[in-house]
Amino acid sequence: MSFSIKYIGFDESTGYGVSAANFVKALQKENIDVTFLKIIPGNVEHGGNYGNGLPQNDKNYQLVIIHLVPEYYPYSFKHEKANNANCKVWGYTTWETDKIPGHWPELLNQMDGIFVPSHWNKNIFRKCGVKTRIEVLPHISEFEGNCSTNISNKELQSVLDEVGNRFLFYSIGVWSERKAPWLLLQAFTEEFTEKDHVALILKTGKEDWVNYRRRWQRLFRKEVGSASVAFQRTVHSNQPHGNIYHIDNKLNEDDMANLHKRGDCFISFTRGEGWGMGSYEAAWFGKAVAITPYGGVIDYLPKEYAYLFDYRLIPVNCNYGKASYSADQNWADVILEDAKRKMRYLFENSQERKNKGGLLRDYMMRNYNSTHIVKQFMEVFTNG
Repeated sequence: MSFSIKYIGFDESTGYGVSAANFVKALQKENIDVTFLKIIPGNVEHGGNYGNGLPQNDKNYQLVIIHLVPEYYPYSFKHEKANNANCKVWGYTTWETDKIPGHWPELLNQMDGIFVPSHWNKNIFRKCGVKTRIEVLPHISEFEGNCSTNISNKELQSVLDEVGNRFLFYSIGVWSERKAPWLLLQAFTEEFTEKDHVALILKTGKEDWVNYRRRWQRLFRKEVGSASVAFQRTVHSNQPHGNIYHIDNKLNEDDMANLHKRGDCFISFTRGEGWGMGSYEAAWFGKAVAITPYGGVIDYLPKEYAYLFDYRLIPVNCNYGKASYSADQNWADVILEDAKRKMRYLFENSQERKNKGGLLRDYMMRNYNSTHIVKQFMEVFTNG
């Protein structure tokens, strides 16, 4: 079956933006007629801002995929149906706690269908009242375990030079309540000393989303804090350790791939993931993955191939995103003693770690290659 697709996604380096761009590239690789309409976040009632300047009515599409947060769906759904009443308009979204935001079911149920990346998400969405068709469509890897040898970011190169041949834990994620990087720093400094031949790289953005508050210097407008300041504050409150590095500058694709290539173990104390692009890419690189097994990660991290931390569920509590995050939702909180034991075990058992990483990479290549995922996508519309 041949048809034309309009794919709408964020023009940014977030999980939404990266996964949308990856999927469009995969569709193009399979010679599928797809137009990528990039959206810059803006007024949801007007569908955001159109980053690549493409006209919305340039042709009649048989299928429109809106790979954005659901708040953008009403505008795009109405517009696409007005342009072509017979086109199918699907959303593609994800969530990371045990309940989706209370206002989402109404937004989702108007769509012809919804894609979510994980079976965990599908179950949560159904439980929370989403009645429209839901299909599981995994995200596509940006790298599939490949990278160039070039590192253009001087800070990253300097850090890797200083790390040398130490065993390297690395973590990628924003500074937020959900990612809880301060817990990882605490566990690392409590478990290891500078005498241990081990290092930790924490890659974040520049924003501290935990410290989202009104600031008198900015006429009491709400703004985020600095991840660098939060990192320094956290490090100084823990036991001294010289082998911890923080990178908050943006890394390009090659640099991010090289971080995965050099790391020995991707580690995250995340409290929940809709999918988890950092651990997903690490798995493709054949790295050991140590993570909280809550959310979409359990789809692609079999317990026999990964190192999964014990956790307890706690109520969600965060300063940013209160319109979607609420105290009646739960997410996971890592049990630090278990995490520290597993970090020590990973450090001391290199052969098992490498074997598991290799098995995990093979598992990814068999089950999550781009051709296989695009085939899944097409079968939704050819068979259903």
